[in-house]
Amino acid sequence: MKKSLLTMIAAAMSLSIMAATSTPEGFTDDLDAAIAASKKSGKTVYAVFSGSDWCYWCKVLEQGYLSKKDFVKEASKKLELVFIDSPRDKSMLSDKARENNPALVKKYGIRGFPTVMFISQDGSGAKASRPAKNVSPKEYAKQLAKEAKAFAKTNKASKK
Repeated sequence: MKKSLLTMIAAAMSLSIMAATSTPEGFTDDLDAAIAASKKSGKTVYAVFSGSDWCYWCKVLEQGYLSKKDFVKEASKKLELVFIDSPRDKSMLSDKARENNPALVKKYGIRGFPTVMFISQDGSGAKASRPAKNVSPKEYAKQLAKEAKAFAKTNKASKK
């Protein structure tokens, strides 16, 4: 009994350590997975490029919007959410994110943090807006849904 309890506690601790990343709840840190999900769901990918442990405005965006349940619930209706982090402390990243994120920052020409983008199923991207002053998390998510719809139409039209 004692041994099984200790085994369960150790397993729970190791899972919580492995799961402790900088990625907000409701987001993935895997752009490939988000694009694959987008192909199935028809949703546009909303990508947040962040420096979560050193960038002041990244912290403001995350704490004021991305980590709010209202935002995630509303945004998830129309968007696949992905968080591409570039923290100083690389232990905050999953192994895949640690490997892929620097190349993604370069690929999408990210020059400042935070940068928010829509990414299409073919991997092309366009900047999305950041929240305006005094906009609620839910309203920001609705605004992004409208922008994503326009992005998807423009993206489809340019492919024809």
